[in-house]
Amino acid sequence: MTRWVSQYTLDEMKAAVEAADDWGTYVTVHAYTPKSVRRALEAGVKCIEHGQLLDEATMKLLADKGIWLSLQALDEAPATQTEDVKAKKHQVVAGTDNAFKWARKCNVKLAWGTDILFNPAQNKNQNSDILKLKQ
Repeated sequence: MTRWVSQYTLDEMKAAVEAADDWGTYVTVHAYTPKSVRRALEAGVKCIEHGQLLDEATMKLLADKGIWLSLQALDEAPATQTEDVKAKKHQVVAGTDNAFKWARKCNVKLAWGTDILFNPAQNKNQNSDILKLKQ
């Protein structure tokens, strides 16, 4: 079983949200698990990047609060990675289908994002990654 970590406390995230609001903008976070997403929502975050390990109840909470979800089409880790890295990445990739299914069911506002936008070596994959979202 992989151990998942929430890196910021509620107070730290609330401070970030307050500072962003002072500048007329908002906070988005990279988060995968129900615990980390629920904490971010409590802090006032407006968008979740990733979310592939969410459960249906947390997805419904996103919809109820009008929070954006930026799911990403991901590929398995390269064969050159360690077994631990490959196993962790596989859990995230495997969770993508459920996340999309629940997001559609709950009418979550979806955005498309990519962590590889400015990575020239992977830019060639962006068109095929967008097509993965057509399902």
